[in-house]
Amino acid sequence: MLQIDHYKPLAKGGAHTLANLRPACADCNLRKSGRWPFTAQMRAEVAQAVRRLRSGN
Repeated sequence: MLQIDHYKPLAKGGAHTLANLRPACADCNLRKSGRWPFTAQMRAEVAQAVRRLRSGN
């Protein structure tokens, strides 16, 4: 299930604007929480999750 994620969290000074909003799966959004920016590890985890979703596993 997709959620709306603030790319730069509100708690870190991000704006509640369309340009700062991104779709994210619930697990990724929860894992990211209030951190910003994405770390290399988080990017790899997101890419892996997307590959799993696309392959149907």
